[in-house]
Amino acid sequence: QDVLVRRVEAPLESTGVNRFSALFEPDKGADAMSSNNKAESFTLVQGKGQILILDGIGGDSGMILPDALAARGIEAVVMPRDAIPLTLADLQRYDAVVLHNVPAESVPAPQQKMLADYVAALGGGLIMIGGPGSFGAGGWTHTPVDRVLPVNCEIPSQTVLPSGALVMVIDRSGSMGDRPRGSKLNKQELANMSAALAARTLFRRDYVGVISFSFHGEWTYPLAPYTEPKTVHDLIISITQGGGTNIFDPLVQAYDALVKLANPDVTIRHIILLTDGEGKGGDYDTYLKNLRRKGITLSTIGVGDGINRKLLERLGKEGGGNFYPIKDPSNLPQIFVKEARQIRKSLIREVAFEPKFNPKSRSPILSGIRKAPTLQGLVRTATKKDPRIYMPLLGPEGEPLFAHWQVQLGRTAAFTSDATNRWAVDWLPWGGYADFWARTMRAIARPAASRDFDMVATVERNRLKIRLDAGAAAAGMKVSGSVVLPNNKTIEVELDPVGPGQFTAELPAELTGSYVVSLFAKRGSERQYVYGGVNRSPGEELRRFSSNRPLLEQIASITNGRVLDPATVDPEALFARTPTLLPTRSIRSLWRELMIVLLVLYMLDVAIRRVAWDVTAAVARLRQWRSAPPKRGAESQQTLSALKDRAKERTEEEAPAPPPVPPGAARHFEATETDLTEADLAKPVSSAKQTTTTEEQPPPKRQAATTNRLLDAKRRARKRLDDKDPP
Repeated sequence: QDVLVRRVEAPLESTGVNRFSALFEPDKGADAMSSNNKAESFTLVQGKGQILILDGIGGDSGMILPDALAARGIEAVVMPRDAIPLTLADLQRYDAVVLHNVPAESVPAPQQKMLADYVAALGGGLIMIGGPGSFGAGGWTHTPVDRVLPVNCEIPSQTVLPSGALVMVIDRSGSMGDRPRGSKLNKQELANMSAALAARTLFRRDYVGVISFSFHGEWTYPLAPYTEPKTVHDLIISITQGGGTNIFDPLVQAYDALVKLANPDVTIRHIILLTDGEGKGGDYDTYLKNLRRKGITLSTIGVGDGINRKLLERLGKEGGGNFYPIKDPSNLPQIFVKEARQIRKSLIREVAFEPKFNPKSRSPILSGIRKAPTLQGLVRTATKKDPRIYMPLLGPEGEPLFAHWQVQLGRTAAFTSDATNRWAVDWLPWGGYADFWARTMRAIARPAASRDFDMVATVERNRLKIRLDAGAAAAGMKVSGSVVLPNNKTIEVELDPVGPGQFTAELPAELTGSYVVSLFAKRGSERQYVYGGVNRSPGEELRRFSSNRPLLEQIASITNGRVLDPATVDPEALFARTPTLLPTRSIRSLWRELMIVLLVLYMLDVAIRRVAWDVTAAVARLRQWRSAPPKRGAESQQTLSALKDRAKERTEEEAPAPPPVPPGAARHFEATETDLTEADLAKPVSSAKQTTTTEEQPPPKRQAATTNRLLDAKRRARKRLDDKDPP
């Protein structure tokens, strides 16, 4: 089968993480292992930093700020307010994110948490700019983004501010148990979750009530101040479906409760109705007149195709609210949060004022700026009690106008007025407008990646290993950061110093995919950014990160093949075959024969070491035997005599000299020797002592001395006899 190799070029149009995925689709039933059919990788592109602006203004007004930044050399990417990236890896390519009049319902809850993680864990920058749809007026109260901002979206209860009352009327008929296509939750669960999210945008001074209805309405949570958020949340989540649909009865209950609310501070009263059915009849004309007369507004949400669209649209339009026909129930959270913002209109203060400079705050962003033009409005926020927060500009009543601070690895800023021709119309011709925003972006944005450090990430045995080489600049430095896992979750990591300028850390790496590492090297107020990563392939055979070049060359040499470089060779020639004749080789194992030879040599070595060989005597006897072989008896006698003579000579040579004998003893001994006969001399010396017991034998040293003297006497006597010398 022919194999076609193609080179695919993928343009890298943006900085940051660029992901790649290769998928192999085999014939049906022809693949026994599908885990290695997909490979993923990524590359990190370092380029000029970019700012992402989510535009909630639109039109030419929305381009005023990006154009001013471009004039100061800052590149900004402008996207609609609901076009936020879906993953942290995609968001990481931007050094900062600007929310310009973006309400909370435009950013889903998972992306709100992602923004907070982007700041705290990845060191990104976040700037929220005011407008009618931002901060508390935009429903950002009690959200993850609210926790990382340098201001509080909720106003303190002691502040003199009008409050609101919200009643949510939720359908719980049997049809609410249907599950929309592609959703893991049924309509009832989606409605409950959406209502709970809407309640979270309220202040504790606000009033909230929840009515669930089927054949008739029941108060799940009676209208009361929002002082127990967890109780309200749990009760809303516990609503279950069952029964019919009666819309008019719960609407009347909500109206009566709001009319009876005798709190003069409650200036905004709003009703939200959600249903998926048609409902029964009622006197809606009188009901709508009463709503308008009491200043109560009503918005309606119709889910699915079984609704009475005409009735719900009329109620929303004549009730002073909105009508939302919903085909996809997953959009319910945004709709509920948007409608809950109706009671937060009191947070918007449109009045001309001159910004006040805070003498206690020495922000480096406003260095050299002593005065700013008039602004026409702002969104009310509250001060966070944290000494790390810079608050150089204040509003007309001392509320925050501009504030910034550092949150773990990242930084955030809040400007409660806007940057367009609505509230900042006098700022646009001001020469400091572009400088102010350029300074803010550079101070809040993540710093450019440092080229002074080397960071290496590897995956070995299900462990992610990170090593940073900082060189001589590592004195007094702390290195920390985070890792974005393949499932888009983040893990914070802190590197330990292991040597001069070297820091390491290890983490579990059970998932397959890309691990993106972001590190910050901090020393005092200075911080440097380093990022990189590693990819873990799903197939076991793909998890080797380098080729074995010597092995490949050896294989090519043995098989008379070639070593090819895919980066330089033509793709068509990769699998070209050349008609070459391979040499014939025969290989035979010799280990058995070598073991036999080695064993024989080993036995000979042992024999030579254990047996004493007299080569000279053996050669002499061999020559004598060849010349005249004697008789066996005579030969034995001669051999025995020769051995005895050699033994005697060896004994005489090895025997020590006798000790000196006193003169008297010597004469006595000589006289005694003259009396010995030749037969006596032939007897063994020790024969007379064999009859003695062990106890009677002399000590070894004394016995040896006596034997030596006797042998010496025998030798002298034998010599006299041989010389025939008379005694």
